[in-house]
Amino acid sequence: MSNLKAGIVGGSSLLAGLLIEMLDTHPLVDLVYIESEHHSGKPLGQVHQFLKMAYKSKKFEKFSSDFILKHLDVVFVCKPHRDSMKYVKQLYNEKIKIIDLSGDFRLKDIEEYEKWYGAKHIASMLLSKAVYGLSEIYTEKIKRSFLVANPGCYPTGILLSLYPLLKNKAIHFQDIFIVSYSGVSGAGRNPIPGKNLFMDAFNNIIAYKVTDHQHTPEIEAYLSDFAGKEISLNFVPHITSIENGIFNTIIVKPQKTMTENDYYNFYEKSYSKCKFIEIHKDRIPQVKDVVNTNFCRIALKADERTGHLLVFSVIDNRIKGGAGQAVQNMNLMFGFPEETGLI
Repeated sequence: MSNLKAGIVGGSSLLAGLLIEMLDTHPLVDLVYIESEHHSGKPLGQVHQFLKMAYKSKKFEKFSSDFILKHLDVVFVCKPHRDSMKYVKQLYNEKIKIIDLSGDFRLKDIEEYEKWYGAKHIASMLLSKAVYGLSEIYTEKIKRSFLVANPGCYPTGILLSLYPLLKNKAIHFQDIFIVSYSGVSGAGRNPIPGKNLFMDAFNNIIAYKVTDHQHTPEIEAYLSDFAGKEISLNFVPHITSIENGIFNTIIVKPQKTMTENDYYNFYEKSYSKCKFIEIHKDRIPQVKDVVNTNFCRIALKADERTGHLLVFSVIDNRIKGGAGQAVQNMNLMFGFPEETGLI
């Protein structure tokens, strides 16, 4: 059996750079097409200097839906939010597999999308076709899908942290408080004053989009799906002076008094077959435990004094929260072992 023929649309982004690196070493994939609107004709090494010499000299291509549809088995769309949907709309045909890394197909409610992203959705007919690509939770749907909406980086760790508790109806649905800290790479390649410039972020912690982060409706929508009931929450994201990684601290109110081990049992049962989720009983995981990996590590702490349960999780925002989960979803879509090319 020949290798999959893969391509990337939007090849100059940070996530695209990681995808190039991952797909280059994937044993079942040949990366044959890398598009960039702004860098067409330029060598990849001018943008992604960390790439191996064999890829540095390869050149970015112009966008060609004809080439993609004729020659590729899978395409990763790495265009920005609000821009990505126009490419997906041109490529969707239920033959080629599409993995979209933007937020354009994560929300099923078009009014919610247009409210939080500030743009008209021009491919709303595909929203019902898109499967949310949280690999461990929607596994079977992902396997059958032609269009996967890769989750946001913050939602990935948060949703994985809360799924076992909501699945087992162990917590109050309306008492969820989330404080998250992300490395500066979460803001992307382009400079954003106040967020990812060295002078702003170094030796600093910055709270931002405290009540209007675009990942808020995504988190609420899929927590509501887990619970079978509408959930709203408080989500406070921060930028910290590290390059990569996300640390989540989540505070919830249990439905009834249980031991810490009872809660851990929910997680161990939910994730017993998951390659990339590790449950820690001995200590709270740290960001450095997961940087440069596709793992999510989770720990719990029951606070008997206040009656709250604290959930802690860490991921690499670029990998498990981005390019790595995209490769994991590709593996599921084509029936490969999901860890292929990731471990």
